[in-house]
Amino acid sequence: MAPSNATLSASMPPMMMSNPVVSAAAGTSTPLSLAAAAVTAAQWLAVAQQQQQQQVAAAQNITVDSLIVQQNQLQEQIRQSEQNLAAQHTVQ
Repeated sequence: MAPSNATLSASMPPMMMSNPVVSAAAGTSTPLSLAAAAVTAAQWLAVAQQQQQQQVAAAQNITVDSLIVQQNQLQEQIRQSEQNLAAQHTVQ
């Protein structure tokens, strides 16, 4: 049994159920055919997956960048501590 329009509209991206296909010969609009809906759904899914991958990559880049900044700050603190320790030894 084929799913009802209500079932399809609950599971598909919002624009898919209302997107008409225009018939050039008759000049009228008809609902998307199942094949066109499947193609549209596949395209929507591909875009959603690509956006998710970009978000993960961006989050990883932010993490790597923040770790590099933190590492540089720690190296600077170590350098300053070594200078302070050397200065204390020369005073004593």
